[in-house]
This record gives sequence, structure tokens and C-alpha cells, in this order.
Amino acid sequence: MLNLCANISMLFNELPFLQRYQAAADAGFVGVECLFPYDFSIEEVSSAIRLSGMRQVLINTSAGGWHKGDRGMACDASRRSEFERSVRQALQYAAPMGNPLVHVMAGRMATELKHIIG
Repeated sequence: MLNLCANISMLFNELPFLQRYQAAADAGFVGVECLFPYDFSIEEVSSAIRLSGMRQVLINTSAGGWHKGDRGMACDASRRSEFERSVRQALQYAAPMGNPLVHVMAGRMATELKHIIG
């Protein structure tokens, strides 16, 4: 059986982020994913999950500077320490949220490296 989850970073944008958990529950979803819960404390997010009865199924590692065009850091060796911090942060959030999956944001390959792989 196919199970669908609501991406509350994309859905229910008329509501503040933490209220989207309840909106997803009210819409009949049992699981949610979100891109980046890091603007809120672990306690705030965990409380919203618990109160809504939702199951958090996926979060992403930090993308870096999303508004600057970053989409992760894993492919950039010069950002290794920043990438490692983003993984630690995601793991710190995932456990208390009951979240089993973390999407590691790979990032965009530097233009000067694209010629190497074709």
C-alpha cells in the first residue's frame, strides 16, 4: 500500500510552520517531511509533532545558504567542516523528533569541476 506524507515546507504555507503539523493531520496525513526545521528549537518542533499526532518521516541536512543558491555542501570538499556540522545538527533534531530518515543535501558541483567528469 502506498503511504503519502505531506511536505509541510511546501504545503499549508498560509500557516506558520509549526501549525502546519496540525493542518497535515487535519487533512488526513499521518506522516510529514520538511526541508529544514532548524529555525525552531528541537523542543518546539517535537511538541508540534506530538500534539498533532503526526509522524515525522524525513528532514534534510542544511543546504548552506539556500537564498544564495546553495543546495547542500556534501560535494564540496572545501566545505567539509560546514557539511559535518550540518549532519550533526540533523542528527540532533532527528532523534527527538522520532525521524528515521535524513536527506543529505549533495549540493551543486563547482563550475570549474564540471569539465573533469564531462
